[in-house]
Amino acid sequence: MYFIIDTIERRKAAAAYVARLPSSPLLGVEVKPHRRSRTVEQNRLYWMWVHVVADYTGYDEQELHLLLRERFLGYEPIEIHGKTVHTLKSTTELTVRQFTEYLNRLGRLAYYLDIVLPYPDGADFALGR
Repeated sequence: MYFIIDTIERRKAAAAYVARLPSSPLLGVEVKPHRRSRTVEQNRLYWMWVHVVADYTGYDEQELHLLLRERFLGYEPIEIHGKTVHTLKSTTELTVRQFTEYLNRLGRLAYYLDIVLPYPDGADFALGR
């Protein structure tokens, strides 16, 4: 269960939920600052643009997605069984602001490649305008 605690009522609801949980098996509760992740509109626009750029360049959408992540996000170290390995950063972890910048970078790349990207209804919202 995930709670965004922004009011006293939601704080009470979260506490009541935790109080109703069974004592077995052993459970853990994590409380951390809430971060707004990318929006549905941003994700929809991103995959629309990936489709257009993939068609133009000859990559398939998943290949292009990996290439964009590498170019615009890079790698992050993670530890697996005591060994540090580097993996591509994920777009799913981006905040709304970070994903807006990611979309803008893709837009600039498309412009450089002379690719005309669609701007459907909601694109301005997805781009933070």
